[in-house]
Amino acid sequence: MWVSEVRDTDLETLADIYEELIGDNVDIQLPRIKLLEVARTYINKEDRNIFVLRDEQGTPQGMIACAYFDNPYLLFKSRTAQEIVWAVRKPYRRHSKMLLDMFFSWAKEHQANKILVSSRKNPPLERYYTKLGFQEEEKFFSIEVK
Repeated sequence: MWVSEVRDTDLETLADIYEELIGDNVDIQLPRIKLLEVARTYINKEDRNIFVLRDEQGTPQGMIACAYFDNPYLLFKSRTAQEIVWAVRKPYRRHSKMLLDMFFSWAKEHQANKILVSSRKNPPLERYYTKLGFQEEEKFFSIEVK
């Protein structure tokens, strides 16, 4: 297993992985064309990236999309790096920390002072984050606007 930056040729497989893993979660479903459009905006950008977990044949089996933000006047005192999507196919999840490590390295390389990760009500993932040293800072609540 190894990790690399995303290539345009990876995007269809990454879209498959995303669709497999979100299942029926309508809150985060995107039409495939929109998913690919958004993913393309992460290729070769300074402030965002997608790292891909590859098997021995080089086939994508997981990803972590990330971005950093400079927002000193509204939310954060310094540059903050945020995980946007972290998705790994089940048989490869034991290697998923490789993606998180790559994200950490990328964040440090871009002088991020804080790293944010998220969980959609996933207690095992939340325990894993705590084990890695993350602390819960806030919860978000939402309402559908009609």
